[in-house]
Amino acid sequence: MFLIPYLYFSIFILSLIVFFDILIKFKRPYFLKIILLLIVISVGNISLFVTFLPKINIPGVVFTFLKAILACSFLQLFSVLYFPKTRLFINTISFIFMLFSSASYLYFIYFIPNYNEDNQLKTLVFGDEGFKVPIFFKVIRQLLFVIFFTTWIYFFYNIIIKFKFSNVYFDKIKSWSINFFILSIFVLLSNAASFYFVSIPYLSSYFSILIFFYILLIIMYRPAFINKSAIKIKFGEYFTKDNNFLISDSNFETEFYSKMYFLNKEASMEHLAKVLNVGTNDLYKFIYNKYSVSFNDLVNKNRVNYFLEIIKQPKFQNYSVDALAQEAGFTSRQHLYKPFKKFHGGNPSDLIEANVH
Repeated sequence: MFLIPYLYFSIFILSLIVFFDILIKFKRPYFLKIILLLIVISVGNISLFVTFLPKINIPGVVFTFLKAILACSFLQLFSVLYFPKTRLFINTISFIFMLFSSASYLYFIYFIPNYNEDNQLKTLVFGDEGFKVPIFFKVIRQLLFVIFFTTWIYFFYNIIIKFKFSNVYFDKIKSWSINFFILSIFVLLSNAASFYFVSIPYLSSYFSILIFFYILLIIMYRPAFINKSAIKIKFGEYFTKDNNFLISDSNFETEFYSKMYFLNKEASMEHLAKVLNVGTNDLYKFIYNKYSVSFNDLVNKNRVNYFLEIIKQPKFQNYSVDALAQEAGFTSRQHLYKPFKKFHGGNPSDLIEANVH
């Protein structure tokens, strides 16, 4: 029992770390960033409130809303990442679920006489908690639970049956998807513990602690390319892509690296897609999944690396910065400075001078 507040407080500290990790590293899409932040904020606040529960009076509506937000955010997460066609449906049930959370709390405050301060921590949306509730309330609650649970099962069923596919797109998120599946098992075990193992003290609390830790770790160790995606990520589209139609690693590396395509001053994703005889969108996704950067960053990073190589060669020692920049594929020295600072740091002129001396 004495460990529980300390474990919850450690979850709160971890949630702060994950919060700032998302805030700093995650670029776009912004809606997905907001969803992840909402999950982390909900977990962190619930843990903080439980930590100081004996010392402060937390209104039950706070817990009700935080748990409702957490549940809806996970549905939104799966909809955005895996099943974008379900967005309207998920938005609708999320709105209804949050509305019911508000209405249920207000109902118990105003119409249940013995719902006093001692009972404020009851999460009334998910159970009766010993109170007599009207039949319509139970029907709506059970209906929402069935919809929520069925949607969750639908998502996981459609993810699991795709595990037989093997391509560069799905491999990036396969282990991440498995972790969500394991998390769901823990959630089910936690619910079972709260209903069937009431005699075992604090078992449900320890399950909740485990689930919260797992949630934060899954989000912290998300696939790196998610942080920088400028496109709407639709993992569901990646499941069924045939390997025969994927861009060949060897073809890309031959054209881009062996033939030094990145030195081409007119380099563009559209032109490279034509050279490789692939679609622009496929090339875009291929680069993001394989290198976790945009096309422009990949080109500029390799140009900077090439620039660093040639300044060490005797034949280029008398070249000006502008001439070296053009040798590296930049149209001018002005276009060199920003990528150079980003991928190397410092000033190219200082580096050249240091190599001369």
